[in-house]
Amino acid sequence: MVILAAGMSSRYGRLKQLDPLGPRGEAILDYTLHDGVLAGFRRFVLVIRPELEGAFREHLQARVGKGVEILFAHQRIEGLPRGTPIPEARTRPWGTGHAVLAARPHVPGPFAVANADDFYGSESIALLGRFLADPQSWALVGYGLDRTLSPHGGVSRGICSVDGNGWLRGIREVKGVARKSDGSVTGVPLGGEETVLSAMAETSMNLWGFTPDVFPILDERLRGFLERDGSEDPDAEFVLPEVVETAIRSGRARVRVLPTTDRWIGVTFPEDHGQAAAALRRLHDEGVYAEDLAQALLERTST
Repeated sequence: MVILAAGMSSRYGRLKQLDPLGPRGEAILDYTLHDGVLAGFRRFVLVIRPELEGAFREHLQARVGKGVEILFAHQRIEGLPRGTPIPEARTRPWGTGHAVLAARPHVPGPFAVANADDFYGSESIALLGRFLADPQSWALVGYGLDRTLSPHGGVSRGICSVDGNGWLRGIREVKGVARKSDGSVTGVPLGGEETVLSAMAETSMNLWGFTPDVFPILDERLRGFLERDGSEDPDAEFVLPEVVETAIRSGRARVRVLPTTDRWIGVTFPEDHGQAAAALRRLHDEGVYAEDLAQALLERTST
């Protein structure tokens, strides 16, 4: 499992990836590791900023035993295809597609991709684990849109188009997605106007399953991105959904959508902290997770 943990958390105001949200100070990352181990994952590659490796190691050393492998991949601005110049105005790495490429040396076979600051739920990660045991395509875990909203402001979401056989046709980025006072959900598609969205629309929260043939596609698309956008816009992002959608349209990939009934938990705004902490507390109270998650994770990863 490749876990993307190099984000800057600009709106949240502090490092989301290690923010203590659980009842005993657990980070969302701890739940993903726990659920990943239950689903059969035994190698985790954390893609991080180099200066944060010490903080991640300190956090994990008392929680993860030697029965699983924790590796670190550094997402650096200079981590580009050979011979590609770095634009002078660029000051930070290139987004989620670039982050997955950073993990490439540590990934010999089929793999999952997850965000470190998104709680996905045990069912979702188990779905992906079963799929990756014998993948015939790529996969995306799809959440109902109404399970991914924040009560404290509009969020950006990837709204999926899925055909009648469960194959992903495309992902539309929609900004400002929020629930209105009348209960409807609205958002603004790129280049469009505010529109009403289906609350049940399959939504990407960046929980993917890939085979290694994604890497040459990522490399190729990154080169094109840098030639087209990266040299002129210092804030341009090379994002994973756009790469996947291009691969689908060109016939180079198929993506099975795996619907989940899990509810996403995450923090976009500082005000989300209390709600996320309460949601995680309920999962412990309901017995979904042990009261001492750190000890449970350590026991599960000791052999």
